Amino acid sequence: MERTSGEVPGVLEQARTPGPTIEGTSDLLSLADRVKFAGERPDPENCRRAIDSVYEIVDATKPADEPQTVEERGAA
Repeated sequence: MERTSGEVPGVLEQARTPGPTIEGTSDLLSLADRVKFAGERPDPENCRRAIDSVYEIVDATKPADEPQTVEERGAA
């Protein structure tokens, strides 16, 4: 929350976020900035695409499940 839209891609690169996810995040933030600061009003189709992009970004950046230990696999 303390970063500008322009600073976010660099932070994502440092976190080793995949390139397509960084690009998608930048595009989404750019759209949000245009809505917030320039008063743009995206049409319903673009709103739907933005929501889909958010889901893709969240899915791409979820922490990986930790591998199970032998004991945990045996208990399942």
